Amino acid sequence: MEQPPLSQRIRRLEKELEADLFDRSGGRVRLTPAGHVLMREAPDLLKRHRRMRELVRRAAEADPADPPRPWTEIY
Repeated sequence: MEQPPLSQRIRRLEKELEADLFDRSGGRVRLTPAGHVLMREAPDLLKRHRRMRELVRRAAEADPADPPRPWTEIY
């Protein structure tokens, strides 16, 4: 039987991070210490990722005749 898509993505993430995010023993599912770290850090990471994508998109659409601003002005 194939796992649901969300379970598959979680397993791939655990493999990529080389850490179990959930304790699946005892018939219950609980966050591991690594899972708690991910839950704490994820909102900031996602916010930074969205900002990075926006900055890159703007840079890609910038007028080539307009010289880029120094990094310190952008970030």
